[in-house]
Amino acid sequence: YITLHRAFHLALAQATQNSVVVQTERSFLESMDHAGWRDMEQQAYLPNRREYLSRSVEEHRGILDAVRAGDGRQASERMHRHFSRHEEAGSLEGGV
Repeated sequence: YITLHRAFHLALAQATQNSVVVQTERSFLESMDHAGWRDMEQQAYLPNRREYLSRSVEEHRGILDAVRAGDGRQASERMHRHFSRHEEAGSLEGGV
C-alpha cells in the first residue's frame, strides 16, 4: 500500500505538468524515505487501519476518475478533501 500510495501521488503531481508541483511532491516523498518514517507508516497504517486505508483507496479512485474525465475542478476538490481527511486523522491520533 505505502509504495503504491506514494507512486499515485507522484503520478498525480507529474500529470499537472507543473515542475513546482512535481518537485514539491518529490521533496515531500524524499523526506519520508527514511527508516523511522517507514517504520511509523507500517506500524500505524498497515496492521489496524483497514477501514482508513480502504477509504483512502476510494478517494484515490475518485480523484483518478475526475482526472480521466478532464474535470480539473472536481479533481482539485477531491484531492483537497483527501488531504484534509489525512491531516485531520493525523492530528486526532497524535501525528500519525
